Amino acid sequence: MKQAAKYEKPARERGLEVSYVSDTAFKGPVGLVVSSDDAVDVETITIQA
Repeated sequence: MKQAAKYEKPARERGLEVSYVSDTAFKGPVGLVVSSDDAVDVETITIQA
């Protein structure tokens, strides 16, 4: 979960809810889910590492 810290701090500073889901059965790449009340009309979204 250490990798998520760079997203958690700015979210909390803006009063946004942050939650984690963890399970030992999860194996493989990690995903980040961001949700909003507003739609985004963008074909390709890229998140830089």
